[in-house]
Amino acid sequence: MKLLMAFGQSTSVGKDVACLAISERLGAVRLKFSDEIKDVAYQLFGKYGLKRGPYYEEPGRRPLRQDPLPRVGKSPEDLWIEVGNHMREIYAPVWADQGMSRVMDDGRLYLFSDVRSSWEAQAVLEAGGLLVKIERPGQRVLKADTLIPDDWPGWHVKLVNDGTQEKLETLAVELAVSFLEKKGV
Repeated sequence: MKLLMAFGQSTSVGKDVACLAISERLGAVRLKFSDEIKDVAYQLFGKYGLKRGPYYEEPGRRPLRQDPLPRVGKSPEDLWIEVGNHMREIYAPVWADQGMSRVMDDGRLYLFSDVRSSWEAQAVLEAGGLLVKIERPGQRVLKADTLIPDDWPGWHVKLVNDGTQEKLETLAVELAVSFLEKKGV
C-alpha cells in the first residue's frame, strides 16, 4: 500500500512548510510534481541563465524566481509555468505520471507539496492518497494555479493557514499522524 499525502493548490500558502514539518517529524519523503518541469526547463534554458530548481529554494533566493532572464525576457516562474502547460497540451497527465513514478510501496510516507492540476489530483486519488488544500486568506493566484477549479469538491481536507507557522506545522503533523493511523501504520 502506497502512503501518500499531497498538498495544493495556490502559491505561498504554506504547502512546503507543512511538508517540511511532516518530513522532519515523521521521516516522510518530500516530492514535487514540478521537479521534472524545472529539470526540463533547465535543460532548455540553462544556457540563458536559468538555474536548477533547488537554487531558487535556497534562503533569500525565492524572489529571484520572478526576475526575468535578460536573453529570454521571462522569469524562471513564467518559464516553468509555460513549459508545464505546453507539455500538458501534448499529453495532459505527463507531469502527474512522472511524479507518481517516484512514489514507492515501501512503507514510507510520501508527500507532494504542489498539487495544482486535476491530473495530479486524480493520480493521488487513484493511489489512495490524501488530498489537502491549504488556503491562506488574501494570497494571490498564479496562472498555473487555476487548473483545478477553486470550488473543486475532491479535496479530502482543507486547512486554513491564518495563524503562525508553528500552528500550521502542528496541524499538518497531526493530520499526517491521523492519516497513517487510519492506514494502519
